[in-house]
Amino acid sequence: AEDRGLIDAVTARTAIFTPNGDGINDAFEVSYNLLKLTQPAPVFFQIFDLGGRRVAEGHSRARNGRFVRLWRGVDGVGNLVKPGLYLYRVKVEADAGAFSRQGAIHVAY
Repeated sequence: AEDRGLIDAVTARTAIFTPNGDGINDAFEVSYNLLKLTQPAPVFFQIFDLGGRRVAEGHSRARNGRFVRLWRGVDGVGNLVKPGLYLYRVKVEADAGAFSRQGAIHVAY
């Protein structure tokens, strides 16, 4: 379900990033607002390849506010991913159900 009332103002800092360790554009950054939560809720930041396989995931419990998540281009075991297009998703599991927003990110070297 899409509900812009719970997750709002999802903003990717860049559409392309280069996690090559040179200190320039090494991480993908996405920021978002959580709104209308009545109690702390599980929030997931997930990265998928175009085949729908989850490459990386971070999670936390959060209340309302502005948040920033980073992805440094590594998979769940710490290996750099291959260059290409990936999908990111911010998902919150609230009392009213699970709500998410997503977008695309390009990894280049």
